[in-house]
Amino acid sequence: MHAKRDFETLLPFVLFAHFIKMNYWLLLIPVISAFIGWFTNWVAIKMLFHPRQPKKFLGLDLHGIFPKRQQVFAEKPGKLVSVNCFLLKISWNRLSNLKP
Repeated sequence: MHAKRDFETLLPFVLFAHFIKMNYWLLLIPVISAFIGWFTNWVAIKMLFHPRQPKKFLGLDLHGIFPKRQQVFAEKPGKLVSVNCFLLKISWNRLSNLKP
């Protein structure tokens, strides 16, 4: 009975070893997929932030998305903060003027 329990414990490892021996190339799929995912993320980050200064290439102006639209990206949070702080000040004034 004890030997059977040991075999049941080792069965997943035996099956995995058999799978690796027969289909080792299938283990490359997640490795290759992870590399492709890492590479595309790296390219996307590079495209967002670089080049910081506009560069000409084959008659096209290349410029990173964030450096190119820095003014727009800076204005939106500024407006959001100013409007919310203004509304907060109005709300605070109204609440402080309430009589119990």
